[in-house]
Amino acid sequence: MRTDLYQFAVVGGDLRQWYLADILASKGHGVLAYGLCKDEKIENVKYVSSVKELIQEAEVLVYPIPFLSPNRMSGAELKERKEMLSCLRKGQIFFAGCIPRTVMQQMESQKVRVFDLMEDHCLAVENSVATAEGMIAEAMIRSPKNLRGSRCLILGYGVCGRMLASYLKGIRCEVGVVDKSQTACACARADGMYVVETDRFLQEMKTADIIFNTIPERILSAKQLSYVRKSAWILDIASGDGGVDYAAARKMGVQAVKLPGLPGKYAPYTSVPDYCGYDFSKIERVCCSIEDLREGI
Repeated sequence: MRTDLYQFAVVGGDLRQWYLADILASKGHGVLAYGLCKDEKIENVKYVSSVKELIQEAEVLVYPIPFLSPNRMSGAELKERKEMLSCLRKGQIFFAGCIPRTVMQQMESQKVRVFDLMEDHCLAVENSVATAEGMIAEAMIRSPKNLRGSRCLILGYGVCGRMLASYLKGIRCEVGVVDKSQTACACARADGMYVVETDRFLQEMKTADIIFNTIPERILSAKQLSYVRKSAWILDIASGDGGVDYAAARKMGVQAVKLPGLPGKYAPYTSVPDYCGYDFSKIERVCCSIEDLREGI
Protein backbone atom coordinates (compact mmCIF):
# COMPACT_ATOMS: atom_id res chain seq x y z
CA MET A 1 0.00 0.00 0.00
CA ARG A 2 1.32 3.46 -0.87
CA THR A 3 1.87 5.67 2.15
CA ASP A 4 2.09 8.96 0.24
CA LEU A 5 -1.56 9.00 -0.77
CA TYR A 6 -4.00 11.62 0.46
CA GLN A 7 -6.88 10.07 2.35
CA PHE A 8 -9.71 12.07 0.78
CA ALA A 9 -10.42 13.82 -2.49
CA VAL A 10 -13.44 16.15 -2.39
CA VAL A 11 -14.85 17.13 -5.75
CA GLY A 12 -17.13 19.81 -7.19
CA GLY A 13 -20.74 20.19 -6.18
CA ASP A 14 -22.28 22.93 -4.07
CA LEU A 15 -21.20 24.47 -0.76
CA ARG A 16 -21.70 21.17 1.04
CA GLN A 17 -18.53 19.92 -0.63
CA TRP A 18 -16.55 22.99 0.42
CA TYR A 19 -17.59 22.57 4.05
CA LEU A 20 -16.87 18.84 3.88
CA ALA A 21 -13.29 19.48 2.73
CA ASP A 22 -12.87 22.03 5.53
CA ILE A 23 -14.23 19.63 8.16
CA LEU A 24 -12.04 16.72 7.06
CA ALA A 25 -8.93 18.92 6.93
CA SER A 26 -9.68 20.30 10.41
CA LYS A 27 -9.73 16.70 11.69
CA GLY A 28 -6.22 16.20 10.41
CA HIS A 29 -6.98 14.16 7.30
CA GLY A 30 -5.00 14.62 4.12
CA VAL A 31 -7.44 16.27 1.70
CA LEU A 32 -7.29 17.01 -2.01
CA ALA A 33 -9.84 19.32 -3.61
CA TYR A 34 -10.92 19.78 -7.19
CA GLY A 35 -13.60 22.00 -8.71
CA LEU A 36 -15.07 23.34 -5.45
CA CYS A 37 -17.67 26.07 -5.96
CA LYS A 38 -16.16 28.51 -3.46
CA ASP A 39 -12.97 30.41 -4.32
CA GLU A 40 -11.88 30.78 -0.70
CA LYS A 41 -8.97 28.43 -0.08
CA ILE A 42 -9.09 25.99 2.84
CA GLU A 43 -6.06 25.67 5.05
CA ASN A 44 -4.18 22.36 4.78
CA VAL A 45 -6.07 21.31 1.64
CA LYS A 46 -4.15 20.65 -1.56
CA TYR A 47 -5.90 21.89 -4.72
CA VAL A 48 -5.26 19.91 -7.89
CA SER A 49 -5.79 20.90 -11.51
CA SER A 50 -6.94 17.67 -13.12
CA VAL A 51 -9.10 14.63 -12.53
CA LYS A 52 -6.16 12.36 -13.35
CA GLU A 53 -4.03 13.90 -10.59
CA LEU A 54 -6.94 13.58 -8.19
CA ILE A 55 -7.43 9.87 -8.89
CA GLN A 56 -3.74 9.11 -8.70
CA GLU A 57 -3.18 10.77 -5.32
CA ALA A 58 -6.24 9.83 -3.22
CA GLU A 59 -7.65 6.68 -1.68
CA VAL A 60 -11.19 7.89 -0.98
CA LEU A 61 -13.12 9.98 -3.52
CA VAL A 62 -16.11 12.01 -2.33
CA TYR A 63 -18.21 13.35 -5.20
CA PRO A 64 -21.35 15.53 -4.87
CA ILE A 65 -24.99 14.85 -4.17
CA PRO A 66 -26.20 14.22 -6.83
CA PHE A 67 -23.32 12.61 -8.67
CA LEU A 68 -24.77 13.64 -12.03
CA SER A 69 -27.01 16.62 -12.68
CA PRO A 70 -27.10 17.13 -16.46
CA ASN A 71 -29.38 20.17 -16.31
CA ARG A 72 -26.74 22.11 -14.36
CA MET A 73 -23.50 20.55 -15.53
CA SER A 74 -21.47 21.80 -18.46
CA GLY A 75 -20.21 19.50 -21.18
CA ALA A 76 -16.73 19.80 -19.67
CA GLU A 77 -17.97 18.57 -16.29
CA LEU A 78 -19.73 15.59 -17.85
CA LYS A 79 -16.52 14.78 -19.70
CA GLU A 80 -14.63 14.87 -16.41
CA ARG A 81 -17.08 12.38 -14.86
CA LYS A 82 -16.34 9.98 -17.72
CA GLU A 83 -12.61 10.60 -17.36
CA MET A 84 -12.85 9.81 -13.67
CA LEU A 85 -14.47 6.46 -14.40
CA SER A 86 -11.67 5.55 -16.80
CA CYS A 87 -8.96 6.44 -14.24
CA LEU A 88 -10.25 4.68 -11.14
CA ARG A 89 -7.90 2.23 -9.45
CA LYS A 90 -8.68 -1.13 -7.89
CA GLY A 91 -9.27 -0.77 -4.18
CA GLN A 92 -10.31 2.88 -4.21
CA ILE A 93 -13.40 3.92 -2.28
CA PHE A 94 -16.04 6.13 -3.83
CA PHE A 95 -18.81 8.15 -2.16
CA ALA A 96 -21.50 10.28 -3.84
CA GLY A 97 -25.26 10.68 -3.84
CA CYS A 98 -27.87 9.42 -6.30
CA ILE A 99 -25.33 7.41 -8.28
CA PRO A 100 -26.85 5.91 -11.47
CA ARG A 101 -27.05 2.14 -11.34
CA THR A 102 -24.99 1.76 -14.52
CA VAL A 103 -22.22 3.90 -13.02
CA MET A 104 -22.19 1.84 -9.83
CA GLN A 105 -21.96 -1.35 -11.83
CA GLN A 106 -19.05 -0.01 -13.85
CA MET A 107 -17.16 1.01 -10.70
CA GLU A 108 -17.80 -2.34 -9.07
CA SER A 109 -16.50 -4.11 -12.17
CA GLN A 110 -13.29 -2.10 -11.69
CA LYS A 111 -13.07 -3.40 -8.09
CA VAL A 112 -13.93 0.00 -6.58
CA ARG A 113 -16.00 0.06 -3.38
CA VAL A 114 -19.00 2.31 -4.03
CA PHE A 115 -21.29 3.90 -1.42
CA ASP A 116 -24.37 5.97 -2.31
CA LEU A 117 -24.87 8.47 0.51
CA MET A 118 -28.56 8.89 -0.27
CA GLU A 119 -29.20 5.21 0.36
CA ASP A 120 -28.42 5.88 4.01
CA HIS A 121 -31.89 6.43 5.49
CA CYS A 122 -30.66 8.58 8.38
CA LEU A 123 -28.91 10.92 5.97
CA ALA A 124 -32.00 11.09 3.74
CA VAL A 125 -34.19 12.05 6.70
CA GLU A 126 -31.82 14.72 8.00
CA ASN A 127 -31.27 16.00 4.47
CA SER A 128 -35.03 16.44 4.16
CA VAL A 129 -34.94 19.05 6.95
CA ALA A 130 -32.84 21.41 4.84
CA THR A 131 -34.98 20.62 1.81
CA ALA A 132 -38.21 21.42 3.66
CA GLU A 133 -36.83 24.66 5.08
CA GLY A 134 -35.53 25.63 1.66
CA MET A 135 -38.91 24.99 0.02
CA ILE A 136 -40.65 27.10 2.64
CA ALA A 137 -38.13 29.90 2.09
CA GLU A 138 -38.77 29.73 -1.65
CA ALA A 139 -42.52 29.76 -1.06
CA MET A 140 -42.25 32.83 1.18
CA ILE A 141 -40.24 34.68 -1.45
CA ARG A 142 -42.87 34.05 -4.09
CA SER A 143 -46.14 34.23 -2.18
CA PRO A 144 -47.83 37.66 -2.07
CA LYS A 145 -49.37 36.76 1.28
CA ASN A 146 -48.47 34.99 4.50
CA LEU A 147 -48.04 31.25 4.23
CA ARG A 148 -50.21 30.85 7.33
CA GLY A 149 -53.66 29.87 6.10
CA SER A 150 -52.45 29.13 2.56
CA ARG A 151 -53.81 26.05 0.82
CA CYS A 152 -50.79 23.84 0.15
CA LEU A 153 -50.83 20.65 -1.90
CA ILE A 154 -47.92 18.22 -1.51
CA LEU A 155 -47.42 15.68 -4.28
CA GLY A 156 -45.63 12.69 -2.82
CA TYR A 157 -45.42 11.72 0.84
CA GLY A 158 -41.98 10.20 1.01
CA VAL A 159 -39.19 11.42 3.27
CA CYS A 160 -39.13 14.97 1.86
CA GLY A 161 -42.89 15.30 1.48
CA ARG A 162 -43.50 14.16 5.03
CA MET A 163 -40.94 16.55 6.51
CA LEU A 164 -42.32 19.44 4.46
CA ALA A 165 -45.88 18.64 5.56
CA SER A 166 -44.88 18.77 9.23
CA TYR A 167 -43.32 22.21 8.75
CA LEU A 168 -46.32 23.57 6.86
CA LYS A 169 -48.73 22.15 9.42
CA GLY A 170 -46.65 23.83 12.14
CA ILE A 171 -47.16 27.28 10.60
CA ARG A 172 -50.90 26.66 10.25
CA CYS A 173 -51.12 26.04 6.53
CA GLU A 174 -53.95 23.93 5.10
CA VAL A 175 -52.08 20.85 3.89
CA GLY A 176 -53.36 18.33 1.37
CA VAL A 177 -51.36 15.26 0.34
CA VAL A 178 -51.42 13.29 -2.90
CA ASP A 179 -49.75 9.87 -3.09
CA LYS A 180 -50.65 6.66 -4.91
CA SER A 181 -49.23 4.53 -2.09
CA GLN A 182 -51.83 3.39 0.42
CA THR A 183 -49.12 3.16 3.07
CA ALA A 184 -48.03 6.76 2.44
CA CYS A 185 -51.64 7.91 2.60
CA ALA A 186 -52.13 6.07 5.89
CA CYS A 187 -49.05 7.82 7.29
CA ALA A 188 -50.36 11.18 6.10
CA ARG A 189 -53.69 10.63 7.82
CA ALA A 190 -51.93 9.52 11.00
CA ASP A 191 -49.89 12.74 10.85
CA GLY A 192 -53.08 14.77 10.67
CA MET A 193 -52.91 15.66 6.97
CA TYR A 194 -55.78 15.79 4.52
CA VAL A 195 -55.35 13.06 1.91
CA VAL A 196 -56.63 13.94 -1.55
CA GLU A 197 -58.27 11.00 -3.25
CA THR A 198 -57.47 10.40 -6.93
CA ASP A 199 -60.88 11.51 -8.16
CA ARG A 200 -60.49 14.82 -6.28
CA PHE A 201 -56.97 15.64 -7.43
CA LEU A 202 -57.82 18.04 -10.26
CA GLN A 203 -60.42 19.88 -8.20
CA GLU A 204 -57.90 20.36 -5.41
CA MET A 205 -55.46 21.80 -7.95
CA LYS A 206 -57.97 24.58 -8.63
CA THR A 207 -57.91 25.82 -5.04
CA ALA A 208 -54.23 25.39 -4.13
CA ASP A 209 -52.10 28.46 -3.46
CA ILE A 210 -48.84 26.51 -3.58
CA ILE A 211 -48.21 23.07 -5.05
CA PHE A 212 -45.07 21.29 -3.84
CA ASN A 213 -43.96 18.41 -6.04
CA THR A 214 -41.56 15.74 -4.76
CA ILE A 215 -42.49 12.95 -7.21
CA PRO A 216 -39.65 12.19 -9.67
CA GLU A 217 -41.83 11.70 -12.73
CA ARG A 218 -43.85 13.89 -15.11
CA ILE A 219 -46.94 14.14 -12.95
CA LEU A 220 -48.03 17.64 -14.03
CA SER A 221 -48.65 17.65 -17.76
CA ALA A 222 -50.66 20.22 -19.74
CA LYS A 223 -53.96 18.66 -18.61
CA GLN A 224 -53.16 18.97 -14.91
CA LEU A 225 -51.59 22.42 -15.36
CA SER A 226 -54.81 23.71 -16.92
CA TYR A 227 -56.42 23.44 -13.47
CA VAL A 228 -53.76 25.53 -11.70
CA ARG A 229 -54.69 29.09 -10.80
CA LYS A 230 -52.58 31.81 -12.41
CA SER A 231 -51.78 33.22 -8.96
CA ALA A 232 -50.57 29.86 -7.65
CA TRP A 233 -47.00 28.59 -7.62
CA ILE A 234 -45.62 25.12 -8.33
CA LEU A 235 -42.35 24.40 -6.51
CA ASP A 236 -40.70 21.29 -7.88
CA ILE A 237 -37.84 19.44 -6.15
CA ALA A 238 -38.18 16.19 -8.09
CA SER A 239 -34.91 14.72 -9.29
CA GLY A 240 -33.96 14.39 -12.95
CA ASP A 241 -36.08 16.45 -15.30
CA GLY A 242 -38.61 17.19 -12.57
CA GLY A 243 -42.32 16.53 -12.39
CA VAL A 244 -43.62 19.43 -14.50
CA ASP A 245 -44.05 19.95 -18.23
CA TYR A 246 -42.22 23.28 -18.13
CA ALA A 247 -42.78 24.06 -21.80
CA ALA A 248 -46.53 23.73 -21.29
CA ALA A 249 -46.37 25.74 -18.07
CA ARG A 250 -44.65 28.66 -19.83
CA LYS A 251 -47.14 28.55 -22.68
CA MET A 252 -50.09 28.51 -20.29
CA GLY A 253 -48.72 31.18 -17.96
CA VAL A 254 -48.47 28.81 -15.01
CA GLN A 255 -45.85 29.80 -12.42
CA ALA A 256 -43.60 26.77 -11.95
CA VAL A 257 -39.97 26.54 -10.88
CA LYS A 258 -37.55 23.65 -10.46
CA LEU A 259 -35.54 23.82 -7.23
CA PRO A 260 -32.66 21.32 -7.20
CA GLY A 261 -30.05 21.14 -4.47
CA LEU A 262 -31.86 23.13 -1.79
CA PRO A 263 -29.72 21.76 1.09
CA GLY A 264 -26.61 23.07 -0.64
CA LYS A 265 -28.22 26.48 -1.10
CA TYR A 266 -29.88 27.02 2.28
CA ALA A 267 -28.00 24.84 4.77
CA PRO A 268 -24.70 23.65 3.27
CA TYR A 269 -22.90 23.39 6.59
CA THR A 270 -25.51 21.34 8.43
CA SER A 271 -26.17 19.26 5.31
CA VAL A 272 -22.64 17.85 5.22
CA PRO A 273 -22.93 14.10 6.03
CA ASP A 274 -20.75 14.49 9.12
CA TYR A 275 -23.46 16.68 10.65
CA CYS A 276 -26.70 15.25 9.32
CA GLY A 277 -27.02 11.69 10.45
CA TYR A 278 -24.49 9.93 8.22
CA ASP A 279 -21.77 8.34 10.30
CA PHE A 280 -18.75 9.77 8.52
CA SER A 281 -16.55 7.90 10.96
CA LYS A 282 -17.31 4.95 8.67
CA ILE A 283 -15.13 6.60 6.06
CA GLU A 284 -12.46 7.37 8.63
CA ARG A 285 -12.39 3.71 9.64
CA VAL A 286 -12.15 2.79 5.97
CA CYS A 287 -9.02 4.91 5.70
CA CYS A 288 -7.51 3.17 8.70
CA SER A 289 -8.19 -0.32 7.37
CA ILE A 290 -7.93 -0.12 3.61
CA GLU A 291 -5.75 -3.21 3.52
CA ASP A 292 -8.48 -5.19 5.34
CA LEU A 293 -11.07 -3.96 2.83
CA ARG A 294 -8.89 -4.87 -0.11
CA GLU A 295 -8.65 -8.45 1.09
CA GLY A 296 -12.36 -8.80 0.40
CA ILE A 297 -12.21 -7.34 -3.12
